[in-house]
Amino acid sequence: MAPLDGVHFVQGNIEHEDVQEKISEKLGYEKADIVCSDAVPDFVGDRFIDHMNAVYLNKEILKLCGT
Repeated sequence: MAPLDGVHFVQGNIEHEDVQEKISEKLGYEKADIVCSDAVPDFVGDRFIDHMNAVYLNKEILKLCGT
């Protein structure tokens, strides 16, 4: 992705501590005003499990960057 003014791009697994630290650094250890994520978990083929994994992943993103 081409750089955008005022946009911080971090690629990695949100569950990894080094990625969380990189995100926190980019945010200046403050909460984000806007979070845009295209994160998806690895799907296993069970709709319920896949849904719950997606919910968990999005909660982790919000916990780190937003609320």
